[in-house]
Amino acid sequence: CALPITDARPSVAYRAVQKKDATEWTFSTGLAQEYAMRFRYKNLTGRAVTVKMLLTDIKGSVVREDNITFQPTPDKFRTLSTTTGTFINAGKYKLTIKAKAITFDTLEVQ
Repeated sequence: CALPITDARPSVAYRAVQKKDATEWTFSTGLAQEYAMRFRYKNLTGRAVTVKMLLTDIKGSVVREDNITFQPTPDKFRTLSTTTGTFINAGKYKLTIKAKAITFDTLEVQ
């Protein structure tokens, strides 16, 4: 009998903070590991939008800088998943998305 694979790590949802030209989240981690990050978003532009994602630690050191693409969402929120890209230490981090066309609900970190 095959058992389902479950991830025992808890996930925490963070609300977006809208800045002038970007959206930011500040979150904390407890263990040194690679974390999943899931965006709940709306893209009402009718086209895919590629934006810059910047993950920094509390000192401002860049942990991950990458472009990610948000597909159109005509009438509902969608989820886009990515990761921290590498193991990160326990601590406080800031994630910034430089985009005006995307509306974010939450960022879930697991």
